Amino acid sequence: MKKNLVIFSIFLLIGLILTGGCVTQPAEEFFVEEPDPEQVVVMFINALENLDLEIAKSYLSSGYSAEFERDFEELAMALEEEGVEAEAIREMFFAIFANSDFNVTGHKVIGDAALVGMENTMPDMEQLGELLMGRLFEVMLGDDIDLENLTEDEEIQLFVGIFTEVISEAEKVVTVVEVPMVKEDGQWKIDGSVVDEVMGEIDF
Repeated sequence: MKKNLVIFSIFLLIGLILTGGCVTQPAEEFFVEEPDPEQVVVMFINALENLDLEIAKSYLSSGYSAEFERDFEELAMALEEEGVEAEAIREMFFAIFANSDFNVTGHKVIGDAALVGMENTMPDMEQLGELLMGRLFEVMLGDDIDLENLTEDEEIQLFVGIFTEVISEAEKVVTVVEVPMVKEDGQWKIDGSVVDEVMGEIDF
C-alpha cells in the first residue's frame, strides 16, 4: 500500500492542530473580544472539510518545519492525481469529519498573540488505531480474501473500507483546547510551530 501519509497526514492536519493544544481552563472562561482569530480557525476547518489544502495552509503561520512542508506537499500532490489513492484520502477525510464536531467557544488576545478556545468531539484516535489494526489482523488471518493476489489498488480499497467502518465504532472524546494564534503581516494565523510540537508527541 502506498505511504502511510494517506491516513497520518489527515490526523496531522485535523487531530494534531485542532485537538493537540494544551487542555486548560473550561471553555466558558474565554471571552469574545473581536471575531478575527475565531474566524481564521473556522475558515481553516472549513477549508480542511472541503480538502482545500492550499487555502488551509494559508491560515497557518510560517512557523512550521520543512518536514511538515514536505508532507503537506506530498499529500496535496496525491490529491491532484486521478486514482484510487486520491479517492481513499477523500473518503477517510470525510469519514473523520462525519464523525467529529468542532466548536469555537471564544478567544482572548494578548498583543500579537491570541488563544482560540475550542470544544471538539472526535473519535478516540488511540482506540481507532487499535480497532483498525485488530480488524486488519482478522482479515489477514481469515480465508475470505486472497491477500497474496490483491493489487495495490485493491489493498487501498480494503484498508479504506475497514477504516470507514471502524471509525463509527470508536468512542467519542470531548476535548477543550486552546489553539495558539499569532499575527503575521497584520493577519491572524494559527501558530505553525504547534504542528511540529505535537508531531513529536505522536508515534504511529
